[in-house]
Amino acid sequence: MKDALLLADIGNTTIDLLYQGNGKKIRKKILPDDEKGIESFLKEFSPFSFSCYIASVDKKGLFTLLSALKEKCDDVFVLDSKKMKEVSLRFGIQVDNTEYLGSDLFCDILARENRRGLIVIDCGTASKLLLLDDKNVFQGALILPGIALFPKALSVSTDLLPDIRLGKKPPLVSLKTEECLSSGALNGQASLFAGLVKKVKEVYALPAADILLTGGNSYLIKDLLPEFGLKDFETDENAVLEGLARAYGKDDYLSLR
Repeated sequence: MKDALLLADIGNTTIDLLYQGNGKKIRKKILPDDEKGIESFLKEFSPFSFSCYIASVDKKGLFTLLSALKEKCDDVFVLDSKKMKEVSLRFGIQVDNTEYLGSDLFCDILARENRRGLIVIDCGTASKLLLLDDKNVFQGALILPGIALFPKALSVSTDLLPDIRLGKKPPLVSLKTEECLSSGALNGQASLFAGLVKKVKEVYALPAADILLTGGNSYLIKDLLPEFGLKDFETDENAVLEGLARAYGKDDYLSLR
């Protein structure tokens, strides 16, 4: 019988949890400081034994989850720089910045087998573009404010612009303030990433590189990217969890796609 496992992607905004085992598959997103929410989630598959694998970029969220897991979990594994070095060697990937690379970004580039170069667009609290070249060398990343931060930043810095809920697929230009802000955030970031992907392919001579769009906010620009010239890409919001499972050799039976 295959072991039951819990995967946890602890980000700055949410903890993405997936339990699989004992005939159950349970998925939930919880706020990093929601102790009761985590406890409630763990009770859904208690008292079954399981192992937990964690990728974290938020210390508070990590502490909250580890506290909740005490005496409930067989083994807890937190993906750190030492493990990332070990996994890189196992998969033949050159990653020179494992000492400070976010474990979520490491999982992003590990989520797919690389044949001709891999460009990952990860839209979370921050938006990132990562490049693994066709020789399996991680060339690095660029980071910019996440899509949802655009209206928040303008609301804090201006007198008249409100913090709004972004409207999906807004008009390119508008006379309405809310639509103007939504367009700036969504069309702006879609255009930005379409242009960046084109430039990265040119600079690194990777015309056939695969493109993976992921992250909790990826759904906001998925349908907009083709309008700005980026048409050949895969969308999968589970990339971090898939990379995490692969790092620990648990991807043979974990089906997220």
